[in-house]
Amino acid sequence: MNDQTVDQGETSANIFAIKLLQKYCNDNEYHFDSYYKFAKAFCIPHNLYYLFNDGCIVQSQ
Repeated sequence: MNDQTVDQGETSANIFAIKLLQKYCNDNEYHFDSYYKFAKAFCIPHNLYYLFNDGCIVQSQ
């Protein structure tokens, strides 16, 4: 395993976790005005904001 493989695996895990939180919010009718508020509510670190695109949609990797 090299650093790129590890990073890709971690990125995939982060995307999965964010999508799971999105599903939870949709299922329980939690709504956020922006992905910043979504990220803050779930303590998602700033260094992962690059995974977001328009309105809490995670970029596919």
